[in-house]
Amino acid sequence: MRKNILTAAFLGGAAILANGPVLAQEAGGDWSGAYAGLFGSNNSTDVGIVDVNDIFTGAFQAVDISADGSDFGGLVGYNFQRGNLVYGIELSLANGGATGNSVVDTLYFDETLEWEVKSSAALVARVGTVVGKTLFFGSVGVAQSKVNFGYLNLSDDQLTVEDDFRTDSTFKGYVLGIGFEHPLSAKMTLRTEVLHSSYSTQTLVASPLVPSSLVEYSPSNTAIRVGVLFRF
Repeated sequence: MRKNILTAAFLGGAAILANGPVLAQEAGGDWSGAYAGLFGSNNSTDVGIVDVNDIFTGAFQAVDISADGSDFGGLVGYNFQRGNLVYGIELSLANGGATGNSVVDTLYFDETLEWEVKSSAALVARVGTVVGKTLFFGSVGVAQSKVNFGYLNLSDDQLTVEDDFRTDSTFKGYVLGIGFEHPLSAKMTLRTEVLHSSYSTQTLVASPLVPSSLVEYSPSNTAIRVGVLFRF
């Protein structure tokens, strides 16, 4: 799936660069200064699940969660420039994210481990180089996501919630990214980037009725992000 994400991102970039000669006439080569922008992302999350005390047996299992979804948000940053070298710092905030679950009860399919990202934030350092009119860059920094996750038990007809032991928590980790920006005008750019975030592990009791039912959650996320930025 991540290979498909990377391929889609750079095929999209090739289409943008095809219009380079026209856009280059409208934009300069100065990338320094403050900027802000809006973006949307497509997210693919893998949550590693570990049954700490091996209590899931028979029809009950603890398997990894695959989640997907979109988010939207804003960012602010500041660039410094020395020749073709551009570097700076950036803060981004996003609402929404990936949602998914894994089935615990494989007989009735009414017990699941749930995962829903509510919001996320990242603070990164960026460095890149200008090639023609396009800025190619990499980024590294810290990230955090607020997530609602845990054990959910529905009735056999899956219409009524019998037990809901989900909780809200913040996962912290690091983020790596690569991308490019291309001018749309002298003060506006279009950005495409791929971001990969890896977060620390958290342990949660699946059901307070079974205190030994400890489950470890270890998430990582890959996102394609497209945004429009305005330079000041």
